[in-house]
Formats: sequence, C-alpha cells, structure tokens
Amino acid sequence: MTSRGHLIKWGVLVLFLAIVTLVVLNVAGRGQAVAEVNGVTITRTQLDKYIDVVQLFMPHLEQMLAEEEHRGQLEKYILDSMIDTLLIRQAVDEQGLQVSAEEIDAVYSQAKTELTAMYGPEEEITKRMTELKISENDLREFLAGTAYADKLFNFRQAQITEEQARAFFLENPDLAITPPMMEVSHILAETEEAALAVRERLLAGEDFATLAGQLSGDPSAKDNQGSLGTIPENSTRYDPAFMAGARALSAGEISAPVESRFGWHIIKVHSRTEAVEKTFEEIKDELIQSAAEEDFNSYFGSLREKASITYKL
Repeated sequence: MTSRGHLIKWGVLVLFLAIVTLVVLNVAGRGQAVAEVNGVTITRTQLDKYIDVVQLFMPHLEQMLAEEEHRGQLEKYILDSMIDTLLIRQAVDEQGLQVSAEEIDAVYSQAKTELTAMYGPEEEITKRMTELKISENDLREFLAGTAYADKLFNFRQAQITEEQARAFFLENPDLAITPPMMEVSHILAETEEAALAVRERLLAGEDFATLAGQLSGDPSAKDNQGSLGTIPENSTRYDPAFMAGARALSAGEISAPVESRFGWHIIKVHSRTEAVEKTFEEIKDELIQSAAEEDFNSYFGSLREKASITYKL
C-alpha cells in the first residue's frame, strides 16, 4: 500500500489527502507556543509555516482561513495534525528506527508529481511557492513525515504473525468474498417516452455506446459512452432504483425504461461474474496488511492517549 493509503487508514494527517505530513522538528523555533507534546513545544511560527505549505496542496484553504468564524477551528484542526506527526516522529525515534534520505526523496518525488498535476509546469509550482513564502526545504520537511509514518507502520507490520492474520480473517469473513459483479452501461433520458424511443433504436440494432455519447443526459457519457464499468451487484454508489433495474437483467439484455431520481434510464448489462470466495492462503498478504492497519490504528490511539499534550492556541 502507498504512503497515501497508510495515512488515510491511520488518520495520521486528519486534514489533508495524506500524501503529506510535517516533520515538526528541531522544535526550538521562535514565537509563541501553541502546543506542547511530551515536553516538546510547537510554536506559532511553525504552525503558520505548516498552514502555508498545506495551502500549496489545498488552494481553497486560503479562502476558508479568511473567514474569521472558521479560522480558529481550522487552526485547531491543523494543529492536531502537527501533533499527530510529532507523536509519530517521537515513536520512530524511541524505536531506534532510521529514515533514509532516499525514503524522503521518494515521497518528495511523489508529491512533486501531484503538484505538477495541480499546477502544471515547474515554474508554476515555484510561482505558487514564492507567493506562499515556501522554500524547497520547507516543502521537503513538510513531506518527510510520510516517510516517518511509513517507517513506523512497516515496523509494526513486520511483527504481525500468521496467527493474528488468521484471527483477523475469522473476524472479517467478508474480506474473502468478491461479490457478484456486472459490467453496466446506461443512457439517461428526461422522460419515459424519450427513453422508450432510445430503446427502440437499440433493439433495431443501433450501437449502445454511440447512442449514449449522442443522446444521454449524463454529462460523463460524452467521454465514457455511457459505460459505468464493472460494478458490484450490491453497490450503494448508484441510485437504488437504477441498481434494482440493472440487477434484474441478464448478460446482454437491454432494460425497459427505469426511473430514478435523475430521470429515465435504459440500462444494458454487458456481462456478469459470480461471487468468488477465496481461501486464507489466497489473500494472506492482504489480510496481514489489513491486520497491520487495524493494529496501527490501535497503536496510534494509544500514543495519543498516553501522550502529554497541552494546547496553548
């Protein structure tokens, strides 16, 4: 699993999409104290810098912080993220673990890819960093926490035994079951009459994807030609009436008009696969990963519970 996945699972960085976390470090920074964590001070200066770097990845945060009625709550939320990161850093040090420059470089490279997707060329990233008064070193320190979190997670995961994984398997039997799946496309119409007209054209032999691209009221149809891909039969992502209509179809069948809260659908199920149940050995690695995530959630909760944390914000 990627660093992003770990952080999402653990709740380590409660604010952001989890590719990032700050090494709150060398905490002798100047400025008013906003928190103390196991005897280590986090200063106002450090919190402000952290907020600046978060804004690089969350552009809308600037506007949110400008709203006085929300700023205090947001700053507390961000401060909690810094505290979590510091607790991880302290735990890594206590375990005698070392985070290499190469591990930090890998996270930094991943983040730069994310930023390129957001801003475009390197010069645009640099321009935004200049606006926020962020240096490359600020960014690298901000991102280094991911490597520390991964180091601690991997250390804990290495201690998960097969017995623990089997116990997790017994507690979570659904992990072994892949539900029935179906490959689904649809065409959305405003009225039942319009949907019936589309259905007649399909039954006369016209291509489903072509008609979806031309006629569907679903905005995404121009790109995906009405395809929703392969989805579980028990998916709750889509409208219940739509899913009931899809489940009623055999592979290759085209539905009568199905009404949902979005309008009237003509649905086609292209193919179906039956449910598959896997053995422990087949999903052993995934079970160890999941057991490790559960273990880390509990472990991190205990770090928080045992820590001496004083808020001064």
